[in-house]
Amino acid sequence: MSAGELGYSRDNQPGKLQIAFGISVGLNNIPTMLTIQKGNVQDKKHMQMLIRLCSSVLPEGSLLVFDCGGNTQDNKRRIRDLKFHYLTLKAKKKGPYRNEITIYHARKESQVSFVSGNRVYSCVKYRDGEEVRYIFFCDDLACDQLTKKARKLEKDLEKGKVLTKKVERGKDLGQYIAPEGWIIARGHLQKIIGDIPNPYVTGLEGFFVLESTIDDDPENILNAYKNRDRAEKFIRDLKEGAEPGRSGTGPNTR
Repeated sequence: MSAGELGYSRDNQPGKLQIAFGISVGLNNIPTMLTIQKGNVQDKKHMQMLIRLCSSVLPEGSLLVFDCGGNTQDNKRRIRDLKFHYLTLKAKKKGPYRNEITIYHARKESQVSFVSGNRVYSCVKYRDGEEVRYIFFCDDLACDQLTKKARKLEKDLEKGKVLTKKVERGKDLGQYIAPEGWIIARGHLQKIIGDIPNPYVTGLEGFFVLESTIDDDPENILNAYKNRDRAEKFIRDLKEGAEPGRSGTGPNTR
């Protein structure tokens, strides 16, 4: 019986059988629990299965570390009901993140700074109910993200040059079939004064927010979250060896 299943593929290979991995890692970084599901199971759904299994193999008070793919209110509630702790990344949505950034700037007196991985981070933490929010900012990270977005804009502008020539010559930009016939795409150049603003720049660059039920030093929290990569690297090694269509990781545990 095949463990794989055809379906949506993140690596754009829907013809390949997909398989989803979930892994739990103990203090010695040796895998203590592995789950495998057929097909490309959504992270949030796969996370629910992992949480149920964690209740059978982990002691109370364990810390589950996972990324924003499994960060839902329901998953966090399940974790707390099982008397575990969690550490997770807040999904980077503009509205909620701008609120967090406002809090970050409003509490400058409580900011702490430290060096991790040759990068300087500053952080503001505050409590929201039983959850502690850690708002991080890294200038080097912001520069990296802005550089990538600048390159992306440059590529778009190069494509735009080709389309501009077609518009100026009155040529069609594309044709699309429809039940009633063909849709002909034609363009119109709307000129602006000054430089083109980069539409990919959101103002969130360099910021990220971690959510946890653990109240600790920001440096310890960041290092704990970074250590989840050990499980991801393990899964990548499995993927390269077994060549499944997709692999995903669940929570690390401490």
